[in-house]
Amino acid sequence: MDGRGGPVPAAQRGHRRPLQLLRGDHLARRRPPLHIHEGEDEAFYVVQGEYAIVLGDETYQAPAGRLVYGPRGVPHKFRNVSDGPSKLLVIATPGGVEGFFEGLSDIMAKGLPPDPAEMIELATRHDVHGLEPVGPPPGVHR
Repeated sequence: MDGRGGPVPAAQRGHRRPLQLLRGDHLARRRPPLHIHEGEDEAFYVVQGEYAIVLGDETYQAPAGRLVYGPRGVPHKFRNVSDGPSKLLVIATPGGVEGFFEGLSDIMAKGLPPDPAEMIELATRHDVHGLEPVGPPPGVHR
C-alpha cells in the first residue's frame, strides 16, 4: 500500500459492517507476503496496472478491470507486476478491518518489505484474527 492507499470511508468507525472497501496504491513490483485471513473474504479489483494474485495453488494474472475473489481461510498474496504504479480495490467481508489496513499502509510507507512479526502484532492490536504469514511474496524465492 506504500502509505498512499487505505480504507475508503463507508460507515461510522467502530461498527462491524457487511463490507469494507480498501484502496491500495502499489509501486512497481511491490507485494505483501503470503498470508491467511480466517475471518474475512476478500475480492481484488484491479483499477490500474496488472497484478499476479495467488490464491492457494492458483495464480491469476489480473490486468485492469479484472476481479478476483479470495475466500477466507485460503493462503493468498498479490504483486504489482507492472513497471509502474498500480491501483487495487479490495472488498473485505465482513467489514471493520480498516484499522489494520491503515497500520499496514504505515508499515509499507517505510519502503522496506514488511516484517511478518510486525504485521502479526498489528493484526492482534486491531482484532484481526487468522493473519499468518505463510511464505514469501510472489516472485521472491528464499
